[in-house]
Amino acid sequence: SITIGSLRLEPSTREAWSGGSPVELTSTEFDLLEMLVRASGRIVSREEITAALFEREATPYDRFLDVHISHLRKKLHDGPRLIRTIRGVGYMFAGVS
Repeated sequence: SITIGSLRLEPSTREAWSGGSPVELTSTEFDLLEMLVRASGRIVSREEITAALFEREATPYDRFLDVHISHLRKKLHDGPRLIRTIRGVGYMFAGVS
């Protein structure tokens, strides 16, 4: 399992907990969160995320990634501080603040 602060991921069972409570995530949300958590403290570009999760190139008009990030932030306790937007570049999992 992967634990950062109050967030815990169990990749083998694809389960997540925030503050000890289970977090219901879609498959895409789990993959996205796992990718960000594994790169904790490093900026992950929109292109890198799109290529890894969706196996295609990102376009400037893609909004699907923003929607998934928004859903993740709502489902995680303190999500806006945990997942930071790096304007014009991508996202970063900030971990413990």
